[in-house]
Amino acid sequence: MTTPHGTEYHIFYIDHRHEPTNLFMRAHEETHVLYELGRLDILADRLLAGQGVRISFDEIDEEEVIAELGGIYALGRAGLRPGSIMRRHKTGRYFGRAMRLYEQSRLQ
Repeated sequence: MTTPHGTEYHIFYIDHRHEPTNLFMRAHEETHVLYELGRLDILADRLLAGQGVRISFDEIDEEEVIAELGGIYALGRAGLRPGSIMRRHKTGRYFGRAMRLYEQSRLQ
């Protein structure tokens, strides 16, 4: 990916040989790029419009939690349940915190 300013970003992730996991990991890594570009508004807008989730990224102090939210968004967009997909792999505190934020931020 090349930004309008000419900066190039290359995204790498491990092939887990499980498409839902690959989808999650790719979106996770792409969210790191949005973070670096200062464009988390794109993800926030899509979460709200597509999934009825209002997230204020300014209130999240850990980039890894933000990146996990990008992965959760991608799985939801694909019609998959993030919790059941990610139980297949070891998930740490970042995923758990991201899932709690995602669920708590759903509009009623």
